[in-house]
Parts: sequence; C-alpha cells; structure tokens
Amino acid sequence: MSEPWPEVVWSSPLLRGLDARGRREVAAAGALLERAPGEALFTEGAPADALFVILEGEVGLSALGRGKAVARIERRMRPGDALGEEALLGPHAVRDGDAVATRRVVAASVPCVVLTRALVRAGGAELEARTSRAVRRRLLERRLAVSGLTAGLGEGPVGELLDMAEHRDVARGEVVFGAGERARALVFVLDGLLSTHEVDDGGKLAPVGYVGRGDLFDPGAGPLPVTLAGAGPSAVALFPAAGLARAFAGREDAIAAVGRGALPARIEVDGGTTAHVVKDLYRVQIAGSLLVIDPSSCVRCGHCVWSCGAAHEDGVPRLTRRGDKLLVPTSSGASPLFLPNSCQHCKNPACLKECPTGAIVRDGRGEVKIREELCTGCGNCARGCPWENIQVVPRSPRRPAVAGSEDVARVASGVAVAFPDVAVKCDLCEGLAGGPACVASCPTDAIARLDPLASGVASVAPGPLLPPPRPAWPWVVAGVPAALALSRLALSPRTSGALALALSAVAAGYVAAKRVSPRAGAGAGAVRSRLRPHYVGHLVVGVLTLGAVAAHARAVAAPHAAGGAALVLWLVAAVTGGLAALLYRLVPSRIARLEREATLPEDLAPAREENSRAVFRALSGRSELVKRLYDKVLAPYRRQPLGGVALALSGRSVGAEERRVRKDIDGLLEGRGQGKLEGTGALVRLAVEARALDARAGLGGLLRAFVPAHVAAVAAFLVVAVVHAWLSWRSGP
Repeated sequence: MSEPWPEVVWSSPLLRGLDARGRREVAAAGALLERAPGEALFTEGAPADALFVILEGEVGLSALGRGKAVARIERRMRPGDALGEEALLGPHAVRDGDAVATRRVVAASVPCVVLTRALVRAGGAELEARTSRAVRRRLLERRLAVSGLTAGLGEGPVGELLDMAEHRDVARGEVVFGAGERARALVFVLDGLLSTHEVDDGGKLAPVGYVGRGDLFDPGAGPLPVTLAGAGPSAVALFPAAGLARAFAGREDAIAAVGRGALPARIEVDGGTTAHVVKDLYRVQIAGSLLVIDPSSCVRCGHCVWSCGAAHEDGVPRLTRRGDKLLVPTSSGASPLFLPNSCQHCKNPACLKECPTGAIVRDGRGEVKIREELCTGCGNCARGCPWENIQVVPRSPRRPAVAGSEDVARVASGVAVAFPDVAVKCDLCEGLAGGPACVASCPTDAIARLDPLASGVASVAPGPLLPPPRPAWPWVVAGVPAALALSRLALSPRTSGALALALSAVAAGYVAAKRVSPRAGAGAGAVRSRLRPHYVGHLVVGVLTLGAVAAHARAVAAPHAAGGAALVLWLVAAVTGGLAALLYRLVPSRIARLEREATLPEDLAPAREENSRAVFRALSGRSELVKRLYDKVLAPYRRQPLGGVALALSGRSVGAEERRVRKDIDGLLEGRGQGKLEGTGALVRLAVEARALDARAGLGGLLRAFVPAHVAAVAAFLVVAVVHAWLSWRSGP
C-alpha cells in the first residue's frame, strides 16, 4: 500500500496483538473498501474469507432471527467495530447474515488467513482460539434455530445444548464415523458438506448421499451401515446421543423434523461409463466458474490448450485436457461432461487458506486471483488445491518480482533479488477481448465456462448444459448448388484459374485464423467461439472451390504437367479435407462412449500397462472357477486382434459392453458356481477397458490422421498452382 492504514484498524480487539511485521503483511494483503448507503459489504450465504473493521460510517448487520421469516437488524457497527468474524472458521465458512451500509462506509478488509498466521507468530494464538470458539457457539445457535431444532426451547435448554456440543473441523476425505462403527454422537453440520459412502462390488468406497449445512446425521444405535466422511472442508458439532435425548425428552418430534441429508437427483447410470455428479457433489457446488467440455463434440485437437498458452505472456497453458467425466441429469435424459484441469474459482478456495503471503484473493466478482507481486512460488497453493489446478512455473522476466519487505526480497549490489518461481492458474483471460481464449478458439463449440448452480450441473438441468454446436451442414449443403452453378459458367482459362486459386487461398486462410494469437482479441462481448464461424466458412469455401476448379478444367483444352499435378493435389486435398470433416462429425461421440475420464493420447499406453497390472491384482486370491473363466473367456476377449475395431463399430458404451460380456458369462455358467464368482465383475470391467483403450487409440488416430495430410496437400497444391499460373501467364492467353 502507498499509505499506511489508520490506527483505528489496529485498535480493534482482534488486531491489537499484531506486531509491526504483522501489520505490514495484513495491510499488503488487505484492502480499503468504500460502500455507498444501501450497498452490501457481504450477504448471507456468501463465502467468508475476510473480516472487516469499520473506519467511517455505519453498517447494519442483519440475520434470520429465531422463529422469524424475515431478516432483522441485530446491531449497528460503527468505527472501530469488527464484523464478519465467521471467516475465522476456515475455508468452508460462509456469511451468517447481511452487512449493509446505512450511510457511507469505509472499511478495511482483513484476510483471515494472513491475520491468523500473524497472530500466532506474534503470540496471539490463544486470542484467535477464544474468538473462534465464541464464533462457533454463536453460529451453532443460529443454525439450530434456522433448522427448527430449538424452536420452543427456553434459554436454559438452548444453553445446555450449546454447552454439550463438541466442535470439530473435518478435512476433505476425513472419516467422521466408519462403517460398522457404533457411533455415540449425532452430527450437526454447521458449514460444508459431508458424504456417506458404501462399498461397491469392486471393493471401493462409492458416495451414495450427502449431509449438508443445517442437516443432522443420526447414526442410530446399531452398527453404522455407511461411512461418513468430509466431502470438503467442513465444521460440525457433535452432540452426545444421551445428552441430546435428555434435552429433548418428550420432544423427539423436533429431532425427527430436522433435515437428514439427501441424495442428489438420480438417473440410471450406464454402468461404469461415467460417474454421476454424486461422485463429487462438493466440487460442483463450491465451483464459481466451472470449465466443461462436451466430449461428444470435442475433436481432441488440443487447440484450447494452445490458445490458453498463447494468451499468456509466459506461454504456459493454465489448462490441461485431463480430468473427471461426469454424467449430469437433465429433464430429457443425461449430459456427459468433461471437467478438465483448470481453476474453477471456488467459492471457498483451499488455495487461499494455504497461501502464507496473502497473494491469493477473491475479487468482488468471485474470481480467485494470484497477485504475483506477493507470490513467493512456495507451492502451498498447488499442493492445497484438491483438483491440481495450480502449477508453479519459472517467473517470466516481465513478471513483477517480490519487493517491499526485507523478509521476502533483499537488495544485493543494488539489484532486487526475486523469487525465481511463481504460481499460475486460470485467470479467465482477464483483460482479453472476447473472454477466455479456450472458449473463443474451439472450432466445434465444445467448451464453455458455467456457474454450476445456475446451470444445473449440481442438480437437474432443464435442458442441455451446453448450447449445441452451431451446425455446419446447412451451409455446406447450400454451397453445393452454388458450386454446381459455378462449374457451368463459361469462363476463360485465366479467369477461371484465378478464381480457383483465389478461393483456395481464402480456404487456406482458415489456418491463419486458427493460429492467430488470442491476445489479438475477438471483439468485446463475444461469448461463443470466434473460430467456429471460420471453420464453417472453411468448409463452404472448399465446396465452392470445387466448382471453380471444375470450371477451370473445362476451360483448359490441354493442360501442361504443372496444371495436371495441381489438379491431382487439389483432389487429394479435397478428399482428405472431406474425410476429416466427416470424422470430426462422427467420431467424437463414439470416443465419448468409451471414456471413463478425460485423457490425452499419451495417456493410453501407460493406461494399458496399468490395466495389465490391475488384472494380475484382481486375479490374486480368487477362486479356481474365476481363474478358469478368465483364461477361457476374458483373456481371449482381451487378446482378440480386432477387438477394439469391433467395439468401435458396435457403437456400444463400455457399460453396455460390460453387460453383454456378463450376459455371455451367465449363459455359459447356466447358474452354476454362484457362490464362487466374487471378483468376476472387476475382471469384466478390466477386460472391457482394455478393448476400449484399443478402440480409443484407433478412433483418436483417425481424428488426427487426415488433418496433417489435408494441410500438406493444400500447401503442395498452392505451390504447384502458383507455378502453373506463372507458366500459363508466360505462355500467353
């Protein structure tokens, strides 16, 4: 900051223990905000990652009152007061009320991550812990009131209930209660999301439901049939079952009325083809901007990754086309989506919590940013991101070095010593006309950025989540009669030749349009691919060129060798281009049926090796019947030379193929040995996956094969055509 913060900030009880270093770090990571009357500092349910100290003006803090259906003013905050302390709960915290300026307000925003570290270092851990306990107690009282659990209870019983609660933070993946365990406590979720898991037929834990904020999980008296674990960072309160029974003696109906968690909307999942969104509901709920790819339209060209790198000065892509594949329910069926590795701008970002310098912030639009002038390249954020969406790379010479603190940058021989690395991630191509480059540069309209809650990814969407690709075939079909009419024109050899060459050059211009730097912009307000219209135009001009070449061939009585070579090369270019366009239309949907997750071509060979190792592990310790079935049925199925081709031509998904193979096995056994078939399902999945890997490799090779041939043929044609035109010009009319 250019100016120090006023002393009123540091006189706030929460900040009094800060030393000079802590004050500098808090001020560098924080900000001074101004709000006009009626404007909000924050709203109920919004992610909480900072507290505020009022410098000027007045803020009305309101929340849902106990037993009331409307918000009410709880207290007015004036200069020197702090608010928004619920941010101290951690990365899962959300605002517990609305804070609205009643007159013009100036407030200091204090990132809690930096504040907590500074207090602990300065000896204020006890103060931080005491404040956290008070915040949790107040938050629990409000959550219980909203749930209806304490409706009708007096202050004494409510106080007893709050006293008996054991507060606990639950990390993502941390088990609260395990299956078979006899739990003696009920779990009330203050914030975050817990998931319940069962063991599937492959021996793995599979999510079957969720318990969210305000829900009460009652394990019952017997062994727990499911495992309860954190779907994301969460805060819970544990109530001893006996104590809760005493507090609610005669009012058991109040406990029964509290939400118990629920499954997301279910659809029939094509066995093994994809994971339902239930697999990681937390991820799609916490995402503020989710990058999704329609695998049925994606041609695996990698242009999204190239354009992402080209859009940034360091050339490092913030996107990797690997990730999860989810099946999202819609009112008309289901929509498969890829979630590639790219920052999803979480509403409660784990990376922000892990940053020791306050370099990671959320702006007013919800975008998570890395302030590179504060980043030391320590890598905590990359390790903390659950989805591996942050990477640490060498700092570009044009990137600002860390400076301004003797603790992070020192001056040696008059030169600032900078940290050599910096963390980078998707920044939504901030400042780039036309929005994210990956979206703007997709030739098939297969990629988009979505708000998961608004679009329906986290629930049931009313329709397709992505608009269908803008169709090319109507334009191509319309170009056919135009090409026929062009071929019948009575043009001179030079005119028809010049027209054919000009149209060919225009068609070849698609390469330039495809490789133009995204930083050149796509025009303000562009929300869909800028490349898709170029691709459609490329196809149409190619069809029109056919008519011009035919007209030229009719006009030339006896072409010389260069003209004949140009004609042959053009025909090769037309055939390879047509085949590439046809494969772009037909192949992606078939590949999508055979993929369980988004992968790259180089992932297939390691996946085959891992598949073979997994088969060995799956056979270990199985019955002789299972081993004979594998030797007689599944091993030959895996080794069939053209098995991948057969699966690709069948159009079946891996789930449908698994059901077919299992049906064949059931027919072969005729009901015998049912008690000795444990592990057969896993072996069937692995055998089908092996064949699917071969099919995916073949189909991916088809997608990639004709484009280089087409480009080479076009380049050769243009060279020979220019030679042909020059020779024709020299020979006269």
